[in-house]
Amino acid sequence: MSAKDKILAAYESTLIHQGEKSATMDAVAKTAGVSKGGLLYHFPSKDAMAAGLIERFTALSEEDLKAMKAAEEGASAYYISVSDYEDNDFDRAIVAVSRLAQESNAAASAALKEAQDKVTGLIETEVGDADTARAIVLLSDGVYYNATFFGGTVDEHAKKEDQRILLAAVKKLRA
Repeated sequence: MSAKDKILAAYESTLIHQGEKSATMDAVAKTAGVSKGGLLYHFPSKDAMAAGLIERFTALSEEDLKAMKAAEEGASAYYISVSDYEDNDFDRAIVAVSRLAQESNAAASAALKEAQDKVTGLIETEVGDADTARAIVLLSDGVYYNATFFGGTVDEHAKKEDQRILLAAVKKLRA
C-alpha cells in the first residue's frame, strides 16, 4: 500500500471511529505511520484529504454501479442484496464520506447525492416508475443504515429472510 493510500485509510478510519473533529492532520499522520511532512507531501490540507477520500468513494461507487447494471437478478434485487454493512472498501468509504457530509462538507454531500441519484435512476429504468424506484432505495438504505450503525442481522438465515421480505415488497410495489 502506498503512503498516500495509507494516509487515506487512516483518515477514513479516524472519521469512522472518532469523527471529523478528531481527524486532525497530526492524528491521521500518526495513525498512518507517516511523518507530518509525509502527510503534507500528499495532502497539503485537511480539505485535500477530504477531496481524496471523496474521489475514492466516487470511484468505488462507479464500480458498484457497474456491478449493479450487470447483475442478472436486476438492479433492485442487487441493491437489496448489498444492503448490509460488510466492512469492505466501499462500505468504509460510504460511512467516512457520510461523516464529512454530517459536518457540512458540501462536496461530500454532493458526492453521496450523485451516487444515490445514479442508483435511483438505474432502478427507475428497471421498474418504470420514479416513486417506486425511490421507495426501493429508501427501503434498502434503511436496511443498510441499521446494519451499519446497529450491527445488522448477524444470522445468515435471518439476513436472507429479510432480503426475501424486501424483494417481495418490491414486487408488490411494482404490481
